[in-house]
Amino acid sequence: MGTLSRSLYNYTHPCQSPYLLLEARTLPREYPPRFACFLAHHCQLLKATAHGQPEVPEVLPSAVETFVSMQYGSQDDMFSFAALQEVFVYVRGGKRLVVPPEWKDLEKLLLAARSRLNRMMKVHKKKKELEAPEYARKHWEGNKNEMTLLLRDCNFSKDLGDMFLEKLERIVKKKEKYTLKVDEGWYSASEMKTELGWHIKVLNDFVEKMEAEHERSQVVYSEGEVSGFDASFNAKAEQQMKTATFVYGSQLLRITYGFALRYIQTR
Repeated sequence: MGTLSRSLYNYTHPCQSPYLLLEARTLPREYPPRFACFLAHHCQLLKATAHGQPEVPEVLPSAVETFVSMQYGSQDDMFSFAALQEVFVYVRGGKRLVVPPEWKDLEKLLLAARSRLNRMMKVHKKKKELEAPEYARKHWEGNKNEMTLLLRDCNFSKDLGDMFLEKLERIVKKKEKYTLKVDEGWYSASEMKTELGWHIKVLNDFVEKMEAEHERSQVVYSEGEVSGFDASFNAKAEQQMKTATFVYGSQLLRITYGFALRYIQTR
């Protein structure tokens, strides 16, 4: 993969997304700078194509009105008409859908953290010295996801009084804000081959083709501007540039968001 330019190498890389058992959407997330720059560049590519998500109408019909306006069979055969089995297979992603082993390991890790905190936050009637501080028990009531992830980040430190509780106290006192560090980036060439089952030669050919197409479009567009060709030539050159950019954007969308389905189905 050493022959690939850095930018195009990023275009063809699918993103790694860690699977979290717990819902942590409300927590601030910290992404690697390179990954954040890639997403920002991706946004500009999509804007250049002028092919984005269509705007939602100002007035939307109610769900009941939408349902009534649809064409279904009679009420007696509605469920057979809906073909729910096919819908289930489509949503499920295939009959051979499996959970990757690394996701199961992370699930077990988070469950272990949750169980340990459940034991830790219990009220002890006799051995009061084993009780967690009051601020920790109160924070646990409404922030179980945050504390579970914090304990995981502390690597299950046995000396909870030093690391975990000190960090938790700073968070409770608003001196510090917990940030979920997301380990996202791109697969390496070897990981793409072993984990995703991608053929590296096909990937190289795709990058070379995109590289040549991009350079050709830039040359055509620059010649049209410098030489002062007629308006039709300039329009054609500009359209070629948009087409090339759209190819980048569409391939990027397909690879970035479509890798998970390919990954699961090929396990």
